[in-house]
Amino acid sequence: MAAGFLANQNKPVFSSHDRYGHRIDLVEFHPAYHELMRTAVEHGLPSLPWAHPQPGAHVARAAMTYLHSQAEAGTGCR
Repeated sequence: MAAGFLANQNKPVFSSHDRYGHRIDLVEFHPAYHELMRTAVEHGLPSLPWAHPQPGAHVARAAMTYLHSQAEAGTGCR
């Protein structure tokens, strides 16, 4: 939950151009966002039903997604 609070306190920062006026379209995320996404991937959240197809796999993924998004919902927009 601490990573979720940090992610919410430090919103992503968008930069459309560099200091020379060149278009860069860069979004910088606080490390807490990366920690939350890494945790989701390590636990198989993005691919669970397809990596381990079995009855109830989609229900398990839905439950895991629900719990994961309690910390920070923005990391689910991948």
